[in-house]
Amino acid sequence: MSIVSAENKFRKGLEALVDQNYVEAAMHFRQAMDIEHQRRILQPDMRYLSYYGLCRATAHDKIEDGLHACKRAARVRGQDPEMFLNLGRVYLLAQKKRLAYDTFLTGLRLEPDHKALGRESSRLNRQLPKSARPVPERFFSRVRSAWSRPATFPR
Repeated sequence: MSIVSAENKFRKGLEALVDQNYVEAAMHFRQAMDIEHQRRILQPDMRYLSYYGLCRATAHDKIEDGLHACKRAARVRGQDPEMFLNLGRVYLLAQKKRLAYDTFLTGLRLEPDHKALGRESSRLNRQLPKSARPVPERFFSRVRSAWSRPATFPR
């Protein structure tokens, strides 16, 4: 089987994912990874692993497996916001809202106009208690500028 067939399996997995058929999607993503393994690809496509991890966590309730797969994919393909979207969604399944929120923000730093990441982070921002939300950068810049001024003492 060729690399093209691995990519075709990946596309079929995405179609099944859009239809929320997570079991079928996981099967296609797994087949794409298997094709690469059979071809002894030196640098496997981490998209396959990331989406497989998301579907495995969603369809089979294998959250730890999904987290492991998505973390690895995000680590290897760290410039792809989709990897952080999938990892964040698995964090949500694991009831780790703060980690999910931080992960979505990491993806948004890579691609600020990413609609799904923006939607997920906005939704979570409303759900998190105020104490768990990150302090805005503008606050830190004011504090830094205040600390950088020389201290003055009254006479």
